[in-house]
Amino acid sequence: MPTTLKTFFVALVTAALACTTATVVSAGTSFGPGTQIVGRDVEPGTYESEVISGDTMCRWQRLKGFSGEFSDFITGDVVMSGRAVVTIEPTDKGFTSQDCGTWKRVR
Repeated sequence: MPTTLKTFFVALVTAALACTTATVVSAGTSFGPGTQIVGRDVEPGTYESEVISGDTMCRWQRLKGFSGEFSDFITGDVVMSGRAVVTIEPTDKGFTSQDCGTWKRVR
């Protein structure tokens, strides 16, 4: 992975982990931005979020740890507008997102 992309992901997770609270709308079925712990803040499943085009980009990552190191990233995406979809697996340790709005469980 290019160094700039690695730097982006590390900075994103570091910023997300620096937040002391995550916005939880209804634990397990919908949630807002921040870092979620799988099994505590969010249940495994498939989630969607509508991304409004504008000055911000929706950024999300599935995590296998919380060190902020690149090795803790499973996968991630940047969505400019439209629908963002992610499947959080039972083996994931966490999930983090920024500027994606509210994630709603669909399966």
